[in-house]
Amino acid sequence: MATPGRRRGTNFTQREEAFLTNAVKMYASAIESRKTDADNNIIRNDAWDRVCNIYNQTSGEKFRDVAILKNKYKNMKKSTAKNLADEKKHIYKTGGGPPKEYTFSQTDRDIIEISGEQMTGQVSEIDAVYMTPISVEQIVPHEEDDLDMIHLGEYSKVASKRYNALPVGFRKT
Repeated sequence: MATPGRRRGTNFTQREEAFLTNAVKMYASAIESRKTDADNNIIRNDAWDRVCNIYNQTSGEKFRDVAILKNKYKNMKKSTAKNLADEKKHIYKTGGGPPKEYTFSQTDRDIIEISGEQMTGQVSEIDAVYMTPISVEQIVPHEEDDLDMIHLGEYSKVASKRYNALPVGFRKT
């Protein structure tokens, strides 16, 4: 239920959302800054004032104040992050079936560009998909390994083949 002193405003059109993201893009470094000290807060508030002025001059639809624009941008970021998470979740699903197509609007792509790693996350340097494959030398039986096993008294052809099939990092020493 709405508060008695405030009326609900009109919905943002796609055109207005595009104007907002373009205005935010100009001051993205100040608006998306993670620092919260006094100086940066002043810079951020000044950037939002400038975004508000640019938006109201270019949209020509309806006057919107800073608080409304901040809230709308925050909601647009949430929506875009949810869509990205849903897409990522669907990519890693198992079970087959036709893949679900995700389409992002230009506004969503602009928000992803503005937010950067905050939205997409960092790329993992160590991932099972990108692990280096086992080389042939690691799989082919080595004669010196057989000789070591003979000296230890553990030699048998079956054990030797199983032992040498393991990658080098997994061999018992």
